[in-house]
Amino acid sequence: MLEITETALATDTKGAIASLNRLRSLGVRIAIDDFGTGFSSLSTLATLPVDLLKIDRSFVSGEADSTRSVRMLEGILGLAAKLSLGVVAEGIEQPDQLELLLPAGDARWARATSCADPSRLLH
Repeated sequence: MLEITETALATDTKGAIASLNRLRSLGVRIAIDDFGTGFSSLSTLATLPVDLLKIDRSFVSGEADSTRSVRMLEGILGLAAKLSLGVVAEGIEQPDQLELLLPAGDARWARATSCADPSRLLH
């Protein structure tokens, strides 16, 4: 899985699309990291050869109480579903944050973990 930010795609979209297509032809899955915080263009998103949107933690963290953030999160989840893209939400740490994602069905989430001692992840 290769993660790329929206900002990285903004400078040379055509070149990025060509490079991403080459990588996908080799079996590499592509994710847009921190989706919703960069230079998003919905028309560009429709043309990108990506498999997954990683929703930035700002949509589910402290600002998750905000009605606008919740509605934006719902919109992102709906957009991903319509484009057949997987979803990963960053920063899920509380039950109420998880509840925001449950209607999305196949959204995935994981609690952030420090890699200071990666051996503990192997247990």
